[in-house]
Amino acid sequence: MKTKARILYVEDDRDEREMMEIYFKQHGYKVMTACDTAEALDKASKNKFDLFMLDVRLPDGTGADLAVKLREMHPAIPIVYYTASAFAEERLATMSKCGEAYLIKPDAFEDIEGVVENLVIAKQIASRKHAPQQTR
Repeated sequence: MKTKARILYVEDDRDEREMMEIYFKQHGYKVMTACDTAEALDKASKNKFDLFMLDVRLPDGTGADLAVKLREMHPAIPIVYYTASAFAEERLATMSKCGEAYLIKPDAFEDIEGVVENLVIAKQIASRKHAPQQTR
């Protein structure tokens, strides 16, 4: 099976990380996981990704603050939050900093693949538009 995209999934709950890693791999994605901001930044600096999926609450910071740092490192990579935090104020504050989508656990589970696929395709289209044109 061809890899659809490379995802960095950042989640402090080990069981959740493992479950999502299995889910993404079964759906044709290559996944790396991180348990906190420090590990995520390290992996993002050493590997190439097509999408970042972040929890909003991490043991060493917030997903929004991590997203801002990831965006500085990789401006074109889409960011999706996947979190149990359903508070409207937190969602607005998070999305106002950075990010393309905010999915709430577990209700949005069936939406994950569609959101991820759409963002990856949009990124691919945008990168083709900005790629230098070859002359004949």
